Amino acid sequence: MDLAIWYYPSATDEALATVILVHDLAGSHATLEPLAIGLQAAGLSVVAPDLRGHGDSTTREWPGGRTDTLKADRLLKADLEAVAVSQGGRVREQARLRGDVETVYAWIRRTAKSDKRLDATRLCVVGSGLGGTLASLWTAADAAWPPLASGPQGGNVRALCLISPVFSLKGATIGPALQTPAISRELPLVILAGRARPRRVAGVRAAQTRPPRQLV
Repeated sequence: MDLAIWYYPSATDEALATVILVHDLAGSHATLEPLAIGLQAAGLSVVAPDLRGHGDSTTREWPGGRTDTLKADRLLKADLEAVAVSQGGRVREQARLRGDVETVYAWIRRTAKSDKRLDATRLCVVGSGLGGTLASLWTAADAAWPPLASGPQGGNVRALCLISPVFSLKGATIGPALQTPAISRELPLVILAGRARPRRVAGVRAAQTRPPRQLV
């Protein structure tokens, strides 16, 4: 299916980093646009997709030309996991399974060849709500790509930020991603939640192996 992507380029000639924003279930890029604009003003380039079943990413095409509409409230576990998937084979550009966030990464990688404000090797991924779960799953998948003789394929995420993350929803869970070496030991990780949602931090903290003092 076609994926709608919004790009907020840094006002500077070369951005400090590139941020991928992953919205919550039933949200869209628009729900995170104030954050995108703030990050843009701080010298970062931001890319925010409408995930499948959300916003302008609802039309799904099938072989033979048939189309249907995918709605957020009808997404199943397999649909949610497909958002974050990046695997299949040894060469990333030829991967058999490429989900929504991987599609965003591929767009950044292509566009960065002509736009120096984008950098596919210096990414910060920010996920809100269920988007935090999906951002974590994709970050773990990115780190899992093996290097080739020509150089690394993965490890492009330099920091991960989770805003009121959902530990588990519709069978999609954040636990396995948080226990991977990349997230549990290597990457800077920030977890944010308001006082009204303390259980969200507690749930993620229970699955995390790093010292609690590093969780916010």
